[in-house]
Amino acid sequence: MNLPLRRPLVGLAIAVAAGVAFGLRSGFSSSFGWAAILAAMVPALSWLAAKQRQPPAQALNALTYALVFLAAWAHAGQCRVQATLAALARTPARFVRITGIVADDPAAEGTIPIRHNFRLRVETSTAIPRIVRVQWTGAHDARRPAYGERWTVTGRWVPPGHGRREGLLLATPRGMRFHSAGHGHPIVKALLRARRGAALILSRGLASHPEQSGMIQALLLGYRHGMSRELIRQFAATGTLHIFAISGAHVVIVAGLINAGLAAAGLSRHRWFLALGPLLILYTVATGLQPSAIRATLMALTFWAAPLMRRRPDAFTAVAFAAVVMLAVSPEELGRVGFLMSFGVTLGLLLLFPSLEYRLPGHAADAQTAGVPEPVAWRLTRFGWRMVRALAIASLAAWLVSAPLTAYFFGLFSPIALVGNLFVIPMASLMILAGLLSLAGSVISPILSETFNHANLALATVLRESIRLLDGIPGGHWEVPPPSPWLIAAWYVVLLVAVAQFAVDRETTAKIEYGEPIM
Repeated sequence: MNLPLRRPLVGLAIAVAAGVAFGLRSGFSSSFGWAAILAAMVPALSWLAAKQRQPPAQALNALTYALVFLAAWAHAGQCRVQATLAALARTPARFVRITGIVADDPAAEGTIPIRHNFRLRVETSTAIPRIVRVQWTGAHDARRPAYGERWTVTGRWVPPGHGRREGLLLATPRGMRFHSAGHGHPIVKALLRARRGAALILSRGLASHPEQSGMIQALLLGYRHGMSRELIRQFAATGTLHIFAISGAHVVIVAGLINAGLAAAGLSRHRWFLALGPLLILYTVATGLQPSAIRATLMALTFWAAPLMRRRPDAFTAVAFAAVVMLAVSPEELGRVGFLMSFGVTLGLLLLFPSLEYRLPGHAADAQTAGVPEPVAWRLTRFGWRMVRALAIASLAAWLVSAPLTAYFFGLFSPIALVGNLFVIPMASLMILAGLLSLAGSVISPILSETFNHANLALATVLRESIRLLDGIPGGHWEVPPPSPWLIAAWYVVLLVAVAQFAVDRETTAKIEYGEPIM
């Protein structure tokens, strides 16, 4: 029997996450963490001094994980100052005045008055988090902020809400004062310009269908300002709003199209990473650097870099690498809903999908018919059934992981999501594919691009009406009080125990099949 793959990065990621959690939640300062690191280095130095002795492998591994845990603790402890300032900022102030640099592509929504939204990287105030969301209303001809400009904003401060990572500053045109431009990165500026151009391409021929056009732009580019609040509420209530976060599905489809082009060009698979990596990074930056997109891109880069390094691609290692990088850059991400949902659902799919697939009816039948000649109609029918079953299992696995977090952060319990995702995920994938073909077709002919846009219009219309139908089902979703963290922890412990039991059962079954003794 083959031994399981060694995954040292998984252990390091667990140590990093534990250290960051301890550093953010404990009352100890980061100096204690650095002192503990120096103390832990004593046995390592003693082993190095005694060259005639080789340290035991278990002890060396334990020391490595302990040092990683302490380093993450110390690093996260240094972020407690920012966390303290963010806590101070939760006390609402009537009016505040801040100066900062516009950090994204401002979006305008509504008609008259127009509501503008953008993120501001704060430079002056110490009682406000480093990044805030500014929302102001003004006339159509008002001076609009742009990426890389420095502005002073005066308005009413709304502190970060439950699970919301950024505070909100509500301003009026009188509270907006422009200072200077040219403070942003030129590559990011060019990518944001390309993003606006892509939005124009995706809206060709859809001027009379603004809601569907807004859905398409939100799905491919991360622009949500074209979607009505009622439509966003319906997607949230049915547990399907996640499709508008630039995440794994988007990255997989984009990477698939890029890889298809590289394969057609005759490039060796071991070298795909050299072209795939930069293109995925540019796509992630252009769509707003959403946490889910960063996670998916880091995973894809790690996965496709393995053949270049003569290694076997491994999904768990890719997830662990993405977690380590994101927590090293920003330890406070560990407590944010986007990070928890993104990594939680991904790990849930990797861990729960095999268990559920193995236990649900149909798995044994597929194994028995593998390699057996069948009529084409039967093969197509069996293939379609396997696809539906796999989608149902993935939906169930994602819901089991995300339901406690959704109830805790949003006070919402949506069993209808089990049904909604069966339909929404394939539709969203088709819309992403049609949108990418529209962008690619625009290079050849505007007519070709508009043709794919009209195909996307039909898909978006069906999706919108389906979500409205699901939202109207009685008992499909309801508001609940946030569950206790201990109850959430118990929920995940039960899931992990079930996964472990599945692994034991499967190993026992394999031993019986191969006639090995069961210990």
